[in-house]
Amino acid sequence: MRVSLLQNAVRRPAFHSAHAVGGIDPVAVWDFAQGEFPQGFGHTRTSVGLGIDASGNFATIGANMLRYDRSKALPEVILEPSATNILSFGEAQIGAGWTPSGASAVNLALDALGQFAGCRVASNGATWHRLLHSERPVLASGVPYRVTCWLELGSSDQAVIILRDNTGGTESRLQATNSTATVQSELAGQITEISTSVSLGVLELSCVFTPNFSRDVNFGIGPASSVAGQDVIILGAQVTMGTVRSTYVHSFGGAATRAADIVTWAAPSGEFDLRLTMGDGTHRDQTNISTGTSWAPEMPLRASKLALYPVGTL
Repeated sequence: MRVSLLQNAVRRPAFHSAHAVGGIDPVAVWDFAQGEFPQGFGHTRTSVGLGIDASGNFATIGANMLRYDRSKALPEVILEPSATNILSFGEAQIGAGWTPSGASAVNLALDALGQFAGCRVASNGATWHRLLHSERPVLASGVPYRVTCWLELGSSDQAVIILRDNTGGTESRLQATNSTATVQSELAGQITEISTSVSLGVLELSCVFTPNFSRDVNFGIGPASSVAGQDVIILGAQVTMGTVRSTYVHSFGGAATRAADIVTWAAPSGEFDLRLTMGDGTHRDQTNISTGTSWAPEMPLRASKLALYPVGTL
């Protein structure tokens, strides 16, 4: 009896993986930060795409290679459906697809986000003075488009996106600072799902525009100032069909497409709880989900790790 008690006293607890929750091991793990995947996992993408390096700059990643945001505490994978930038010239440069309207403009050489040279655009005394995308993409009435711009606020400390229907003589306007965005007009179509974020001094301004016309759109960005000389630095922009957010798709001379990330998850079949671990270490849980051979999480997806657990674990 004494020997048995001594053995129990020194017995080590059962081994659990580093992914265990409350002493319960996962049924399957996709640890993108550590490169740990179930047997049968696979990924393809037939074009290059952009990731984010440890400094926060954009990084071009080759076809069929996983893309990551490495600026987080834990690397996050970037998985997206296909996206087409219908602006012929994504980077804002005078003489390369962009021209001033009322404003004064000069090209820069910033290499902002490791991608954009930049163009300084100054008002000549009216809030509508702006930089125009020269080739006007054709939009369809009632169809939502995701509009995203990359800017550095200058002396005006603000910027305006103007989406104008020249034929109808109407326009929709979105004015923004680094922290706020305000819809000024929706005469050419509704503006929704507005967001702003700042990284490395660059403002990413995004919204969904649903036009009420079916023809070309006059797209421009300016400093939103009636004070001559006040400026904004415009880096680049994209317009993609649908409401889904997308990493930047570089275009030069025509619409450009980034292919979809196609993933074979090789998930087990059954009912499970799902935990997504984000790049900052926080979790997002889903309970009682059904998985099988065709299962896939919703995209776009950014996560450091996914793990399936028996129902009731989370």
